[in-house]
Amino acid sequence: MVWEFQCPVDDCEYSNRDNEEAVVVEGAQEHVRDAHGDMPTRDEVEQYVIGPG
Repeated sequence: MVWEFQCPVDDCEYSNRDNEEAVVVEGAQEHVRDAHGDMPTRDEVEQYVIGPG
């Protein structure tokens, strides 16, 4: 089962895929912090995570 995050920021092509939801969420939080200067909560990132279910 694959989980995926695609950055919702316009003109940002970052995406992250993994079999573990936690890995995708942590990678997404790190990306948003480093690339966009924001500190999203886990709940904020999970809105954009697509996975099984």
